[in-house]
Formats: sequence, structure tokens, C-alpha cells
Amino acid sequence: MSVTTDLRDILEAHFESRELRDFDEIKKECCRILSKYCDFLFVFREQRYFETEHSRDDLYFQYFSFGIELPGNIKTYKNRNSLIESVSEWDKTAEKKYSSKHCQFYIKNSSLSDHEQDKVFNLIKRIVVFHYLNSGAKAHFLTSVSQRMIKSFWRTDVGDRVYTKEAAVDFVCDGLEIDAALYAVYDELPDKDEPVIDCLHLVRGSNSISQNVMQTALSESSILSEDAKKSIERRNKTTGIFKNVTYGMSVISGNHVYVDDNEEVKNHSLRPEYLIVFSGNKEILSVDKIEIATSFLDSVIKTLVEIEEVNSHRELEFICQDLERELGENPVRTRDEFERKYISLLAEHFYIGLSAMGTTPSCLRLFRPSSNSLQKIFSTVDTDEQGSVPNHINICDKNSAAAIAFRTDETISLWSLSKLTRRESLIEAGYIKSTQEFRYQQTVVGKIKNLVSMVGCSTIAMPIRINDIIVGTLEISSPSRSDLMSYIESCEQFAMQCGEFYRRLELANDRGWLVRMHFLHAARHRLQHIVSRISEKSEELGGELGDLIADSVVNEPGASSQSDILNSTECKNLLDQKTNEAFVKHHGSHASALKELFVELQEVQKVSRRNFILLTEIVEALAANVRKHGFQPAGLKVFAGARCGNVKTIVLTYRPKDTYEQSERANQVGVSPMPSSAGTENGYSYGLFLLATQIRMSGGWMMSHADEPDAFGQTEFGFTIILNASIREDGHFVTEATNE
Repeated sequence: MSVTTDLRDILEAHFESRELRDFDEIKKECCRILSKYCDFLFVFREQRYFETEHSRDDLYFQYFSFGIELPGNIKTYKNRNSLIESVSEWDKTAEKKYSSKHCQFYIKNSSLSDHEQDKVFNLIKRIVVFHYLNSGAKAHFLTSVSQRMIKSFWRTDVGDRVYTKEAAVDFVCDGLEIDAALYAVYDELPDKDEPVIDCLHLVRGSNSISQNVMQTALSESSILSEDAKKSIERRNKTTGIFKNVTYGMSVISGNHVYVDDNEEVKNHSLRPEYLIVFSGNKEILSVDKIEIATSFLDSVIKTLVEIEEVNSHRELEFICQDLERELGENPVRTRDEFERKYISLLAEHFYIGLSAMGTTPSCLRLFRPSSNSLQKIFSTVDTDEQGSVPNHINICDKNSAAAIAFRTDETISLWSLSKLTRRESLIEAGYIKSTQEFRYQQTVVGKIKNLVSMVGCSTIAMPIRINDIIVGTLEISSPSRSDLMSYIESCEQFAMQCGEFYRRLELANDRGWLVRMHFLHAARHRLQHIVSRISEKSEELGGELGDLIADSVVNEPGASSQSDILNSTECKNLLDQKTNEAFVKHHGSHASALKELFVELQEVQKVSRRNFILLTEIVEALAANVRKHGFQPAGLKVFAGARCGNVKTIVLTYRPKDTYEQSERANQVGVSPMPSSAGTENGYSYGLFLLATQIRMSGGWMMSHADEPDAFGQTEFGFTIILNASIREDGHFVTEATNE
């Protein structure tokens, strides 16, 4: 058998095998065959990419280089310097030298003919290059180049660099000496005969002749436009030549995972987010450069998004902390004043939190129990070319995305009808999960209104919660569906922050008032001394006051022998009894009217002692105000069992008929101590404020019914309290699943 036949057997065996082979074995086999015929040196090299300080010479790979020197010893190399020295020597002593893109071959002391030597070089080259491309070594090399570019891009000693997507594209063009353009991919792809540019937005592009050619071609229904569509659909790389311009395309996909409340994956999709178009002449642009640039931009863009989210969260946190300190030092008196403070935070919140989405119309609404509506609290747009943003939306509105999100406690995601044209591409790209969802979108999209009360715009509406209680909605609309889908996780986080900031500011305002209420800080021994003095004059009153103070002592967890959970029937009976006692004491005629007030508590099956105490406090507060304001039993309603997602709530509303207060006083309900009414003693009324503070600290929510004042500056008096009916047992919330 000849030397070429033996080498060809090695090559074919390597081609046919699916096993991972050790390259040292391949080197030994080649050297064993060639040692009979010649001395040689085989050198493997790669083009240097992204070299700013080192030589532009090729990069030698010592692991893939080997040879034979007299007397037939196999020569391998442990480092690049020894290989370079050996190459220098062979340059002087070799009888013949062969060269290709990746390989150099030196030969001497040969008994082979020139034709055989040519074949030997060709076969060894194919063996080594095949192993290099298929063993992962090539991928490792390209990754290492990309990592060096990434490290260089994030260098901290470059004082004038701005870290943006635009800067990353410029860095690629300069570092790899190619032309490139980055396009954001919008929505589903256009139809076959329509240009791909309709779904693209240029983020950054080289100002070059080749890129101008590319831009023009993408705007036309041309071969290049179709190649771009294929790259986006298949998320792969495409190369070709168009009008003497060599081009390449690649796609950066976003990894979108949707997780439910139990941290279980509901849906996962890889959606194309950016298309990169490379161009240049064929001597400069290569598949390797496309791979390196794509890997670099993929990493940098995802890091920039993470930095943007972290920075925005940190900045918003600082703004909220400043407002908390301000309210703790200078608390506001009315709900209107409080919400103006909240709106000042929202203005920054929307600007920072949604800056990545540009000027996307957004609106935050809070629930108003008095009108059973969602009131616009803050909007990034009052009017646009489509219409105005309504101030109020009824929560029963079946055609409002915000109202549906509030009622169902779910994120409502709707397509623009004009975008629902290509079912297959939408499902393939991961925008829509199934044909069933596609048909659902087609059915409802034409009916449901977005935040500007118009159809035809893609919309996301999501509930806002304070603790587990839904108190409003956040709605975001955009002509571009992909804008919304790309940031849906950020939007949901954003909505959660809106509720959390409201809660924190309310508690900060509570702290500001509590530290001013000096009677709360009276020492216990002084209270005991006062009780003793009262007991000397009236043993009954002294005993009653002493029992009240003793009952108010907070027991440590586990110290009480009482159960933390009450049967709802037991709870109802106890509350009925407490109500009768409280109102008989002040106004006995109300007792019969309140007998079945808490009957609906049986709907929740179990009531926590926390909620029982809060409901008792509510009854006491109302009863204590009978002499001052009167009391209307028909105005007090208790609803229980209404679901907030899979959690039941207890809702108590009090709105006495034809009872009016000055607008400012009505706005103070639950926000601050109220000045005593005219005709009573000077000072403040603390009852409702302290009650509201207890409710908020227990995870509930209290809202006054202060509507717009009439011509005399008065508004109807009333308030609503919402408590979470979840029960905590052994450290876990007990909630009831629902199939509704």
C-alpha cells in the first residue's frame, strides 16, 4: 500500500466515525506512515481577529502542529514560542514548502515524488482541518475572540465610551473592520411580496456604500429582503452576494420564560429581537467574523438590558426612599395630597421604568369604591391622534382591557387586529402559542378598547396589587406588538413596583403622624396611676379601663392559648355579639338592624384572628362615633368570598345616605387625624386614622369615598375597607383553588 492510500484510510475513517477522537492518536498515525518516507513539519494557523496591540501575523496553534525529525522522532509543541522557532528553522532548511489558508507544510529528506508530496499535504490538511472544525476547537477559538472583544468593550479605563447598543455596533465595525447594521425586529413578518423593512427598526448602521446598498435592498421586495425574512423566521445565519456586495445576516433571539405564581414555567419561547446585517467585500467579510460579531453583540446587548433594569430599579428605589423620608418628617393630611406625592414618583417611575420602550402610551388607574370605577391617576399621554384617555372606567366594562384585568386578576395581552395576518409565522416565532389563541385574538381584539378607548392597538393590561389586594391597573398600548412582548416581564415587574411604592408611601405617612400623637407614648405606669385614681371614684369605670389596657397587651407568638384561626360561623356569632354590645351601649335601637351584618363571613369558611380583631375594631370605631355623626345601619355592608385571583377577600363598606362632609375632611379619612367637627371639643379625631393604620399594617387597604365636591365644597361621606381572607397555617398561606 502507498503512503497516500494509508493517509486516505485515516481521513475516511475520521469522516465515517461519529466518535470523539483524540488528536494525539491522529498525529501518531500520520507520523507512523510518513516516517518511512520523509522528515516534515505540519503547522496549523488561524487569522488573528480583533488585534489592537499585537502583530497582524497569523496565530499559530501548537496543539494542531506536529512533525518528524531525524532519526524519526515525533515532534510536538507545548507552547507557541517553540513552534515559531521551529518554523523559522524549517524556513531555512526545508526542501519544499506548501501553504494554504490554515496550513503550512515543510518537507525534506523525502523519497516521495513531487506529485506524491502534493497529495500528502492535501490529505494531512484535510484530516487536521476536519478535526479542527468538528471537535469544537473552531467554536472555542471564535468564542475566545468574542470574549476578548467583550472584555475590551467593558474596559473601565476608556473614559469617553458610552455603553449603548449603538456603541457596541460601532465597536464591531472598528474592531473587525467590517460594515454592520443592527435592526430591532418588530411584530410578525410581512407577507411574501412586501419588503422586510416593514418589521424592522434601524438601531445603528455603518455609513458606508455597502450598507446603503443593503438598506435600499431591504426596503424593496428583493432577494435580500427574502433572505432577511428567512433569517428571522429560522433564527439562522444567511450569506450571499447582492450587487457585488458580500453580505451576511444573523439574528439575536430573546429567551422569554413565563412563570406563574407557583414558580412553574407556563410558557417558553425564543423570539427574534434583533437582525444584524453585515456587508463588505469578500476578502474582508467572512463567516468567522459574522460569528464573532453576533456572539459579541448578543452578550453585550443582553448585559445592557440587565444593567438598564438594575440601574432603573436602583434609581427608583432612591427616589422612593427620599419620598418616604419626606412623608415621615412632613406627613400629608388628605388623600389628594398623598396621591400628588405618589404621582410625582410615578412621573419618574414611568420615565425610568419604561424608557427602554420609548414613548409608549401608558396609564395607571386606581380603584374608586364610591363609583365602582378605575380612575386615571397618571398617564404618559392625555390625547393622541386616536382619542383621549378617559378619566374613569367602570370595572364591569366588558370592552375595556383595564377593567378585564382588574376583574380577572390576570395580565390581558391583546394584538392589534392589523397584525393578525400570518398565523403560521406568529406561532413559529413564538408570539402566539397556538391556533386556538390566534382565533381567540381575532375574536376579541376588534371589541376590546385600549387605554385611549380605541381599537386597533396592541395592548397589555395588568393588575396592581397592594400586598395581595388588587387596587388598580397598569395599561400599556403600542402600535408595535413586539415592543410590548419584548418587555412584558419588565412591565409586570413595573406594575408590581407601582403597588409596592404606594404601600410604602402610605406606611411612611402613617409613621409621620404616629410620632406626633404623643398620647400613644404615655408611659404605662402613668396610665396605671390614672386608672387607680379613677377606681377610687368609680370602681366599675376603673375596672373597665384596666381590662381594656390589659386586653391591649400584645402577646408573643405562641403565648396565647387562643387559636389563630376561627371557624367562620363562630366568628360571625362573636362579631354579632360584639356589635350588639357596642351599639346597645351607645344607641340600643341599632342592635336588631345589625344582627345579621356578618352573615356573609360564612363564605370564607375560616377567619384569621387578625381579621376578627380588625373587624371588631371597625365596629368599635363606628359605634364610638354614633353620638358625633349618627349611624345608619343600612349604609354598612359586609361582603365576603369575593375572589382576588385564587384568594378570597373580605370587603366592608360604609356609606350613610345623605351624609356630607367638607371635601377636605372627607379626604382625610384614613390618611391623617381629622380635626374635630364644629360644635365639639377642640382637638383631633384619631379613631378612623388609627383604624386605617392597623388595616394597612395588616396587609389591608382603606379608601375614602371622597368624590368631587359640590358647589358648597361638600362631598358624600363614606369609606371602603378590603382585607385579605387568606389564612396562615404553619407558615403557609391557605388559599382555595378555583375553576372560575
